[in-house]
Order: sequence, then structure tokens, then C-alpha cells
Amino acid sequence: MSSKISKKVYAVILATGLMSFSGVLVETAMNVAFPTLMKQFGLATNFNLPPGHFRYRAAFCCFEKLF
Repeated sequence: MSSKISKKVYAVILATGLMSFSGVLVETAMNVAFPTLMKQFGLATNFNLPPGHFRYRAAFCCFEKLF
């Protein structure tokens, strides 16, 4: 018994692959561009915020660990 895969399934697979590739490409480009942008705008690399400055610190830490 042969089952034929529809064109919609191929389109979904192609779209998913293109989106994944685009995500990796953008992430890589931003990793390369961030040091230049930080130097251009005079931004420091430390992310230490004074106590009480970041109201949602627990949520930030949670998302940082997830992603």
C-alpha cells in the first residue's frame, strides 16, 4: 500500500526549514554585529543592575535559563 504525501505537507516542511535557517542566520549575524554596535554607541558589556532597578528580576532569570 503506497501513501502519497500531499504538496501541502512538502510546503510546510519547506517553510519550517526556511524559518529555522533564517533564525540561525539572524542570530549569527547579530552575534557578529553586537560588539560593533556596542562600541559604536559606547555601551558597556556588564549587565549588572543595581538592586531594585529591575522589577521583574525573577522572570528575567527564568527566561534567561530557558533560552
